[in-house]
Amino acid sequence: MKFLAANTFFGDYYLTHTTKSEFVHICVEHVEAYALSADFLMDEIFPRYPAVFQEIKDQSKYRYKSNANEIYKQKHVHIQAVNNKSTFGMLHVNRKTMQK
Repeated sequence: MKFLAANTFFGDYYLTHTTKSEFVHICVEHVEAYALSADFLMDEIFPRYPAVFQEIKDQSKYRYKSNANEIYKQKHVHIQAVNNKSTFGMLHVNRKTMQK
């Protein structure tokens, strides 16, 4: 589980790389937030500011990789713990390959 600090955002990787989220995002306490639709950003904002779009895309890929690696490590530890307890079977999960 990963917690986000105040005044942060997420979903930029999925937006700029036009992919669906691999993770489930939940709120564990009251959150005040706003959202901009992907259509609005892709049709109205990013065409006007291509340099900003490219910067967000590049930074989001770096953040996504570091966050995903941390989550996958936690997942692997959990799977190992489940496998050590199980007498009937093993969980086998393969990591999704990254797009270039």
